[in-house]
Amino acid sequence: MSIFQLPRAVRMRLEKIQRDFMWGGRALEHKPHLVRWPIVCEDKSKGGLGVKSLGLFNKALLGKWAWRFANEKKTLWNQVIRRKYGEKRGGWRSGETRKACGVGFGKL
Repeated sequence: MSIFQLPRAVRMRLEKIQRDFMWGGRALEHKPHLVRWPIVCEDKSKGGLGVKSLGLFNKALLGKWAWRFANEKKTLWNQVIRRKYGEKRGGWRSGETRKACGVGFGKL
């Protein structure tokens, strides 16, 4: 979840599991949700329960890796990515790959 963008279907399934757990429902049992999910995900100081939104959390982690890629140029992992995939736009993004063995950062 930290390096790759979660597919929408996976994110929705994981959030459904979270909601079902929160409301005490089982896999085939449907219980009414007493509060809208966005309110549950609000910060505790704003009246929510502080449950992380998986989509927002995934974007934050991807942003963290993009920031580290731009700022930690001398680390081994950064040099490997730059040498393997090349650079575009001043190092903010590497080139996309067409090989099955790797993934470029081009879609961040």
